[in-house]
Amino acid sequence: MSYRQQVCLILLLVAPLFSWAGNIDITTLQTPVEIWDFAERLTTPRNTTVEDIANSHNWKSVDRETPGRGFSKQTEWLRFNVSNSSDQKKRMRFFWHHAQIGSSNIYLRDTKTGDWLPTIHLSSLTPIEDRPYRGRMLEWYVDLPANSEYQLLLSAESNFSMSFRILAGNEADLGRIAGDTYNSTYLFIGFILALVLYNAALALSTKESGYWFYIFYITMVSLYTLSLRGFLFEWHWYSDPIWEQRVVLFLAPLSLIFALLFADNILRIKYQPALFKFVFRFCLFAQFIMLAVAAYPSIDIFVSLFAPLSIVVVVFMLSSSAWVILHKGYYAILFFLGWLALLLGIAGHQYSIIIGVGTELLGRESLKTGTALEAIFLSWAMALRVQRLRKEHEALRKQHTQSLQEMNEQLADKLELEQELNNQKNELLNIISHELKTPLNIVYSAIDLLRENPSSEHIRDLAYGSDRLRRNVDNLVLLSELNTQKLRVNYQYFSIQNLLSALNETAEVTRKADQQWKLISNVSPEYRIYSDERLLTILLENIVENAFKFSPRGIIKAVVWVETTNGQDDRMIWNIEDDGIGIPEDKQTKVFDLFFQMDHGKTRGAEGMGIGLPLAAEIIKRLYGKITLESIPHKGTLVHLEYPSAAPNLEQQRVPIGLPGNKERCVLVVEDNHINAKVLVRLMEQMHYQVVIADNGAKAVDLAANRHFDLILMDIQMPVMDGFEATRQIRALGFEGIIIAITANDTSEDRNNAQQSGMDDFLGKPIRFQQLKTKLRSFNL
Repeated sequence: MSYRQQVCLILLLVAPLFSWAGNIDITTLQTPVEIWDFAERLTTPRNTTVEDIANSHNWKSVDRETPGRGFSKQTEWLRFNVSNSSDQKKRMRFFWHHAQIGSSNIYLRDTKTGDWLPTIHLSSLTPIEDRPYRGRMLEWYVDLPANSEYQLLLSAESNFSMSFRILAGNEADLGRIAGDTYNSTYLFIGFILALVLYNAALALSTKESGYWFYIFYITMVSLYTLSLRGFLFEWHWYSDPIWEQRVVLFLAPLSLIFALLFADNILRIKYQPALFKFVFRFCLFAQFIMLAVAAYPSIDIFVSLFAPLSIVVVVFMLSSSAWVILHKGYYAILFFLGWLALLLGIAGHQYSIIIGVGTELLGRESLKTGTALEAIFLSWAMALRVQRLRKEHEALRKQHTQSLQEMNEQLADKLELEQELNNQKNELLNIISHELKTPLNIVYSAIDLLRENPSSEHIRDLAYGSDRLRRNVDNLVLLSELNTQKLRVNYQYFSIQNLLSALNETAEVTRKADQQWKLISNVSPEYRIYSDERLLTILLENIVENAFKFSPRGIIKAVVWVETTNGQDDRMIWNIEDDGIGIPEDKQTKVFDLFFQMDHGKTRGAEGMGIGLPLAAEIIKRLYGKITLESIPHKGTLVHLEYPSAAPNLEQQRVPIGLPGNKERCVLVVEDNHINAKVLVRLMEQMHYQVVIADNGAKAVDLAANRHFDLILMDIQMPVMDGFEATRQIRALGFEGIIIAITANDTSEDRNNAQQSGMDDFLGKPIRFQQLKTKLRSFNL
């Protein structure tokens, strides 16, 4: 070993012998001092005896070290000297204002004699050897005899981070500091209590649930602050220091739970982006988990989990309030400032523990100050939000009042309109009753007269009544289809003779003795129209009937022709003209309105329900045509009609060819009503048909399978099997003859279903003989 190495070894062995702690002399002490500046420290395994510590040579100076200590599984020791150089006995007082320890033992030894003194007392004045003290606020004192010097050794163990910011001084100075601490605490409690009572009064008066979340949160965080400082233990809320640790652990997540619920209420997190809602649910769930973890015997897991989770909550609170601020929720500025104040208070508190600062306000009061500022800002934010809600509620109330007034006005208008509609409905029902009963009365009267005195005049009256009744029913059925939006245009080919015959028959039964009817057709009798025969028939019959109604003595003339474009039949034109009373100019635009009547009441000059021309206008629109009206009062009216009469780019439908006229033809009449069947039999026998009757669809299928028929007249609504299904099955047998539907269900939907099932044509009841002959003639039958 070299000389230099030997010198270094000697210095290392001798140095501990000259190591000594700093001395605090109560005689020269003017103000309280921190013992950290005079102490040495030592870290040992737990359960090390004080005798081993006193004789250890491993003590180190605390120079350039902070008084804070992180989490440790070992025992931390401090050593320093206290002395009294005066000739009088003096008391030195110590104040450890935030020990945050699990256990602490204080030992005193006379440096001159080496004796250990058992006279150290804590705040309870209980000898240290009788009960190792556990708590967060420690006070003790040492009575120093005249001209004495003692060595003080302090041990501390904790599952938390520890701070050795211990003040030493005379009893008066430290009593003042302790008193200031208690006074500030009572001031804090009074301030928080005032805010809680104030917000409780607002909660009861406004019924706003957000106040209660605020009250619970502020109460929990205040209790957490007081418990963290050790005051709850000092005030004997619990006697076991172990409970003090558990209360702190439970209050921490409980405070954050109420904080999150309060934030949800005031910041309306449910209206924020999905990320904020997810983080909110995560934080709330995590704090409930932390409540369960707080009951776990070891607090290491709680401490390691709660620290990062609490940071997530704080960041979420600040971010969520910032989002509300950006969306013009300016009351959230105070919410942001409140959480920022609490964050700064916690940071100052922890900084004073770990690093140590000279300002006692930051050292002792930062946590309470931050909590109090947060309580103010959050209460202010809540007040602004409630004020905003009141303004919104007031605006909504005014809007609701205005809407209610508007609704009342609309309701009054609707009631007035409903009353008017009721009047119109009653008038319409009276008109319909009149228009249905009048022709029915004619039918009954003519039948009675025929029984007494058969004559052609009575037969003509009977025909007029039944035809008028049939037209009224057709109009009402068509009106129902329009109202229920079930009207469908069924395009098919049919002969123009069908229209001409229908108009001639209508004119024949409608005209009076002093009325004349002229029908001029410039169209070939063989011309076939591609359109809806039923709708065109109703259209033309209504216009012709109106012409007869308003021309009591005159001529009604109808002219029809076809305009040809590029060699193809394009549009069919009708001019229906009368020389009657005409229509006043101010009413010409209203005649196409539903239920419009030229005259009202019981003195009406003309009959009718007021639906003929409106139905005509609606039909011509569905057929892609147009209708115009020209009228001069007292001179007459001209109605002009145009509509497509041929299918573009379609070949004419093949006309089925019947049997030669000299061969007797056979027809199957399928009808469940025996009276209707009897009438059809007589009509067909007059046309020299052999007739077979079936009273339901199933029998018709059996007959068609075993016999030959040239024609089938098929009812639709029958028992056992309806006409649609019977037609489908007959066509499936290979039947190629003519099947014509004869039914009272004369709607566009029924016509379309008949066509889909395989029927060739459609006749609505009641059946007129001339109409039936014309229909069969179109099939060469």
